[in-house]
Amino acid sequence: MTTERPGGDPTGPMMDLPVSDRAEELIGALLALLARVTGMDTFYLTRVESAQGRQDVIASRNIGTLHVPEDLSIPWRETLCSRALESGVRNAEDIRQTLGVTPTAERLGVRSYVMSPVLKPDGSLFGTLCGVSGIPRRVDDNALGLLEVFARVIGDQVAFEEQRAEEQARAQVAHDRLKARSELVAIAEHKLKTPITVILAWTQLLQGLRQGGDPELSEGLSTIRANAQMLKGLVVGLLEEEEIAIRAREFQPTADDVAPLLQRVAKELGKLSKQHVILVDCPPVLSANFDRRALHQALVHLVDNAIKYSPNGGTITLLGEPLEDGAGVHVIDEGVGIPFGIDLFAPFTRGDHDAEGVGLGLHIVAKIAESLGGSIQAGRRDPGPGSIFTLRLQKPMEPSA
Repeated sequence: MTTERPGGDPTGPMMDLPVSDRAEELIGALLALLARVTGMDTFYLTRVESAQGRQDVIASRNIGTLHVPEDLSIPWRETLCSRALESGVRNAEDIRQTLGVTPTAERLGVRSYVMSPVLKPDGSLFGTLCGVSGIPRRVDDNALGLLEVFARVIGDQVAFEEQRAEEQARAQVAHDRLKARSELVAIAEHKLKTPITVILAWTQLLQGLRQGGDPELSEGLSTIRANAQMLKGLVVGLLEEEEIAIRAREFQPTADDVAPLLQRVAKELGKLSKQHVILVDCPPVLSANFDRRALHQALVHLVDNAIKYSPNGGTITLLGEPLEDGAGVHVIDEGVGIPFGIDLFAPFTRGDHDAEGVGLGLHIVAKIAESLGGSIQAGRRDPGPGSIFTLRLQKPMEPSA
């Protein structure tokens, strides 16, 4: 129970009121205003706990001789509020003649009573907004109208605060899960990649020592090395996919120019293969909404895929073009083309060509595109051999006025 200041304002916080401090101050001010406008000794806000069958006073403002404590909890069926809702009598000048005296009302010395239900926007009952006095007092229609307005304001505010609390709780759960996944990825990276690296190093050393030796042993060492390399690629791909899932919440898409990033990727990957030439065909300024690091990662995977699936070499073109809803980046190669009837963006999916890899690169690209609010599509070049992968990016956000 809170203590009282002169004038009746409590010094402590309102009991279990599910609203922010600022909203709590507003509700306290509304209660005090209602008490003064109606002439009641006390105005208070309650919460009805239907499942527990009780009513709790969670906020009160006492300006007269009759005080209602904020720690008051009453069985619902024994309250004036339950009787008022059932009978429709919400403004009782003398409860003895209308609602009847309840044990709590008699103990507090209540004679006059007025109330309005506090409903949430969905129509469910949160509680009641009530005023009581120790002497008979009739509240006029204007004051009743104000009481009903304040009850709606409180109901809307309570619903808003509950929704915000639920969203914060969901966000915290998501954060905790991502943190756990991040820790798992860090452990997995050490526990999995380190042994594989050791196996590859020792295999390479043994192969060097066995030059000209037993052909069967040499073949066995080659098989071990090839499978260890494949396993390493699989582990790296899975860890990268998990990293994308974790980092997706940290992506910060902003309005940016695509052209410099295409030039950068072409320069970085241009020397990976002497058989391939990487060209950029893009307007000097091509604006889109994207995260630089994420888009760079996606483009690297797409160009790497183009190199793998054009074994005879050729030109790889990074084509940027404006679209009505944003920008498109096309990665075009002159390779074997994409197979029919399979989803290239599903995990562990590979084309018909016997290229290196475990089939996670394009899956990672799809995850990045989704995180950026864009999309990725694949098709065959027409005319000519090769494939076209199109990454669609959202247009820049319009600045707010």
